[in-house]
Amino acid sequence: MTVTHAFFIAPFAYANGFYIPIEDVTREARATLDAAVAKIRERYPNVDGVLAHGEPWKEILNAAKTHKADLIVMGTHGRRGLSRVFLGSVAERVVRLSPVPVLTVSGRHAAEKKEEGLAETSG
Repeated sequence: MTVTHAFFIAPFAYANGFYIPIEDVTREARATLDAAVAKIRERYPNVDGVLAHGEPWKEILNAAKTHKADLIVMGTHGRRGLSRVFLGSVAERVVRLSPVPVLTVSGRHAAEKKEEGLAETSG
C-alpha cells in the first residue's frame, strides 16, 4: 500500500510578489504524511509514503503508475459552484484520467454540508 500526499504552490503566487517558503511547506507536508503513514502502519505494516510536489492530479496518477496501483482511494472536498469552477476538482480529473479504478470518499466538510442540506429539506 502506498499513501501519496501531493501539494502544489501556484506559480502566480511568486509572480505577484508573494513569497511562499517552499522548505516550510515541504516540511509540513512531510510531517502530515509521516503522521498518516505511522497511524496506518499500526494496522498495515507494509505501507509506504510518497510526497509529491506538483499538480496533485498529475502526481497522484504518476504515483499510481510508478507503484503499479490497482486502486486509487482518495478524499474529496465536496466543492460546488464557483469554488469548484475556480479551484477545479482533483478527484474529478483523477477519476476521468485514471487507468485503474478510483474510489472517492467525502471529506468531513462535504459530509457536514450534506447534513445541513438534509436538515433544511426535512425541517
